[in-house]
Order: sequence, then structure tokens, then C-alpha cells
Amino acid sequence: MKLSIVIPIYNAERYLKRCIESTINNDEEEIEIILINDGSKDNSEKICQEFTKKDKRIKYIFTENKGCSSARNLGIDLSVGEYIWFIDSDDFIEKNAIKNILEEIKKEPEIIIFGTRQKEIRDEIDRIILPKEESKNKFVYNQTELFNPPWNKIYKKEIIRSNKIYFLKNCHMGEDMAFNFKYFYYINKINFIKKYLYNYCLEDGVSYSLEKRIEIFKSFDEIFEFYRNKNFEIMKAVFRKYYEINAIKCVYKTILYSSSDKDIKKFFLRKSRIEIKKRKEIFKTEFLSLQLFCFIGYKITKFCPKLLIFYKNLKNR
Repeated sequence: MKLSIVIPIYNAERYLKRCIESTINNDEEEIEIILINDGSKDNSEKICQEFTKKDKRIKYIFTENKGCSSARNLGIDLSVGEYIWFIDSDDFIEKNAIKNILEEIKKEPEIIIFGTRQKEIRDEIDRIILPKEESKNKFVYNQTELFNPPWNKIYKKEIIRSNKIYFLKNCHMGEDMAFNFKYFYYINKINFIKKYLYNYCLEDGVSYSLEKRIEIFKSFDEIFEFYRNKNFEIMKAVFRKYYEINAIKCVYKTILYSSSDKDIKKFFLRKSRIEIKKRKEIFKTEFLSLQLFCFIGYKITKFCPKLLIFYKNLKNR
């Protein structure tokens, strides 16, 4: 078996058929499709069972709800393919994606990275992002949009298992980034497919709770501990860059998009400042600017919340 496709599912009935159909729309025999139902309460189970009857390449597993990371980790343990592809249940792949990937797998790569089409309804984004062919170090430093997610990558299972690389459990922000930081430590070369094979769809917008947004700091702690005693300066520099960018995004989205009332927003902005302060060693030169960013956000939320509404409407025009 060459390729295992792992699809975690949670209350995904709206888009699940589109996702699964895109993966079975081929006659390739060297693939398996592992559907992991993470305790869905809608019709996702019925949809999965229907497809399991239609296609012998599909395996269906139902588990109690433990989160996407646990579902992906289970997929790693159950997979029999030489390579693994993680696909989100609300996304879909291009018609010739699997054919292109199996061709590249023949070269026995350590990792394959390809382009994506990103479609976000709320922010009126529809664009194609293609990778540039670069060395590993240049890629992780320059192509941040393609580094973070797992769905635009094909991983070699032997590297994952031999180094015990798993997704961080009980974490909903940055867990995929932490996984990639670990995986990239053990590889030397990237194989690129300069086509977009994956459609990333954010049709309803992301509605993470404020508690889940703060979990980004768990992911960064995981990465920091992993690299603390490793002599790999370029990845440490990249880590600090990612830390700054994602911490700002976390606070920014908390201010701008949360539907919570003013006092709850203020509480989590204060909490963000505390979390950043705890990690002064990591932020280094960016520490003061991040603290200032949180402080300004707190003041605006407290004294001029209408300014946030104005800016949000301006962004969405």
C-alpha cells in the first residue's frame, strides 16, 4: 500500500460527501481511505457507512469525541500505507491529485508539498498558493502559508513512527504547526509538486472560542521544548518568527471577530499578555511589541469598541 488518506470527521454532514467523493474519484488501487468519525452527532456516520459499502478502499472507524488531533493520531496508528495524507472533512481534492502524488511517491521522498486553492467566504478570499522550489531551510522561513497546515503535505510514515511524531492532544490551535516543526527536524529534502491539488474551504468562517484561541501557546511550548537542546539555529529563528506572527493573529482575531461581550474580551486580552510575558525568553526582541499590541487591543476594547466594528466592516467590504 503506497498511500493512506486520513480524514477526521466531526459533525461534517454538510460537506462530507463532497470530500469523500473527491478521494474515491479514481481507480488507483494502492490507496486506502480511513474515515475517523470523532463522535459526530449529525448524519456523518450514515454518510460514511454508505460510502464504505460502495468502495472497498474505505475503512470506517467511530470513536468517542476526543478532538481532531486524537483522530489524526489514530489514523497514523491504523494506516498501512508507506505515506500519509491528512485531509479535512470540509475540504476536497482535485481530480488528478492522487495520480500526481503516487507518481511523486515513486521517487521515495521524505515529504511532498503541493499548492492549494484557498477559499474563504467571510473575507472574500479565493486564491491559489503554489510552492517555490527551495531548500528545506529557505522553505520553512519564506513560505509560511504552506508550512503550517498538514493537508498540503504527504508524510513518510516511517519518519513519523520511528521518531514518535504525533499531533498535540487537547489542543485546537497550532497543533498542526507543532507537528510540522517536529517532522521537518528529521528530514533533509522536500519534493515539490507545483500544482494546486487541494481545495481549502472556509465557507462559514472559523468560530473558535476564546479559550481555544489561547491554546496556541500550548503548541508553542511543545515546539520550544522540542528544540530547546537541539543545535538547529535556522529552525529556532523560524520558530520565533512564527511565534510572533501567530501570537499577534491570535490576539487580533480575539479582538476583531469574537462575539463575546466586552468584559470577556478584556479578560482574554489580559490573559494573552500574561501568556506572552511567561515566554519572554522565546520572544526576545519581539516581546515589547507584542505586549504593546495586546495593551492597545485591551484599551480599544475597553474604551472604544465601536472602532472595532468600523474596522471589521471596512475589512469585509
